Amino acid sequence: MLKRILLALALICFLGTFAFAQDFKTIYDFAMDDYGAGDSLVAIAGFREALKFATTGAKKALAQRCIGHCYCIEKDYATARAEYAEVLAMTDADSRSKIIAQILIGNCYRREGKVAEAQKVYLKLCLEQASTGHISFAERAFFWLDPLKIGKEKYLEVLDTLILGIKATPENAVFLNMLKSKQKELK
Repeated sequence: MLKRILLALALICFLGTFAFAQDFKTIYDFAMDDYGAGDSLVAIAGFREALKFATTGAKKALAQRCIGHCYCIEKDYATARAEYAEVLAMTDADSRSKIIAQILIGNCYRREGKVAEAQKVYLKLCLEQASTGHISFAERAFFWLDPLKIGKEKYLEVLDTLILGIKATPENAVFLNMLKSKQKELK
């Protein structure tokens, strides 16, 4: 109840103080200032206002992710996941924004202690992104995979899939060598 009252007051203050702002960047910057100051509830109102002025999918996704971040700070992980899921539902959001939102959803599950759900998200992301060539995202997702949680056989299967699916290029060499090393260690 107190949170709702504070949110309502923050929204009134925000809208009253920054009513002159009529563009995404200005409103987004004000919201980021609030976010940086630790005023998550005020920042949420600002990011929601910025969404109204977003003219591209990337800007919409950015503001939406920021709303999710604010809920993470408040440790309201279920709401944060729902806000990140909004990015996934955006038809005009770029693939990078959607991938980041998926990683953040996994992170919310992990922070909540919902390890199995987090592992499913990371596993799916790892395999999807490796097959599409987004190695940096596959690497991020792989970092969070836990062989004890998903099982040694499944983990080895993931390693095999990644090693076979990732092109051997100088850019991918470090990640591929790490995968091969883990595979050798577990066999």
